[in-house]
Amino acid sequence: MKNERKNRQDTALDRRRFLRLAGAAAAGGTAAAVMPAWAKGADKREPFSRGSRGSGRGFWQRISHEFLLDPRTTYMNIGTTGSMPRHVIANYDRYNKLVARDPWDMGGEWGRWPYMSELVERVAPQMGADTHEIILTRNTTDGMCTVLEGLNLQPGDEVLYTHHEHVAGTSPLHVLQQRFGVTLTKVEIPVLDATEQAYVDAFANAVSPATRLIVFSHITYKTGVRLPAKRICREVAVPNGIPTLIDGAHAIGMIELDFHDMDCDFYAGSGHKWQCGPSATGILYVRDNLGRLRDYWSDRAEVFWPINSSLAEYPFFGLQLQLQYVGNDNRCQPWRAKRRLVDPSSREAALFSRRALRQRENKVGLRTRRPVIGRQVRSSNELAKLLRSAW
Repeated sequence: MKNERKNRQDTALDRRRFLRLAGAAAAGGTAAAVMPAWAKGADKREPFSRGSRGSGRGFWQRISHEFLLDPRTTYMNIGTTGSMPRHVIANYDRYNKLVARDPWDMGGEWGRWPYMSELVERVAPQMGADTHEIILTRNTTDGMCTVLEGLNLQPGDEVLYTHHEHVAGTSPLHVLQQRFGVTLTKVEIPVLDATEQAYVDAFANAVSPATRLIVFSHITYKTGVRLPAKRICREVAVPNGIPTLIDGAHAIGMIELDFHDMDCDFYAGSGHKWQCGPSATGILYVRDNLGRLRDYWSDRAEVFWPINSSLAEYPFFGLQLQLQYVGNDNRCQPWRAKRRLVDPSSREAALFSRRALRQRENKVGLRTRRPVIGRQVRSSNELAKLLRSAW
């Protein structure tokens, strides 16, 4: 019993180290994998070890100090995006520089091509999955779209989804409805005083002969309720031969996950929320190379196409590698740099920030005729016209 408890603790701590793995994935994009320091467990930047547990004020002060959050505020929107701890930021910065210095082989630190395999080998067992079932993605939306747009859904096929789904799921679902004539049926799940059985019954009562897919959130973003995913899969979906796609955006980093035990077919999650990893980090689970899906949809020659892939035309690579390789998209660039590339007005706008305008007014005694700060512009030319008209 004691060894079993220790093993569970070790597994939980290893899963938490996905923070650092997420940093590697974001820094190298599809060219990221296990760093030697992680493999050896010798990263000096990490302030917490397996023995650093506690509940006193000093312990939580150390936790607080690990984040760069404004101490004058209480940040409570981790469900949208978390804050990276200092040691993750340090690793993230190091990986960015490494990729910039050696864009192709990255100093040999990420292992073999396609530079994700060794990382997946570390992550998969922590999620109750096999190596060939895990794809490291950009975020939950990336995984949801990869699955929904890749499935061979046809006119008249019914997809069940709840009235508490996030747009990461509803948006691609409505594309399927408009593009292929798929029927969407909204399941009204209980909100107040709900029981596990009530959630299971809601799905069971909604199933029809036309139902081809069930989509639901493990933890809903509207209320935070945790749906009984295992029971929905095992008591509703599997007996009826219906695949399941689970939105796990708010589960990664919050609860223990075992995809095999859950018995779902697809599971998409994010690393930048409760996991407190960098942006552009996520995970997608695809059950056993779609073997069970082919049994469910035996009436169709093709059940899935890896459309979000640079290797879709090369099936000999295997599905996991096809979905993992989305080109060397160089996702190591920080969000700020990406934003600057696509927003031509950002640099000019920075020159005319509120502080800059005030300094200019104080220096030359001018006042603007109309408000400029806070106005949205679409281009640098539009911004220039706005500024000229304001003086």
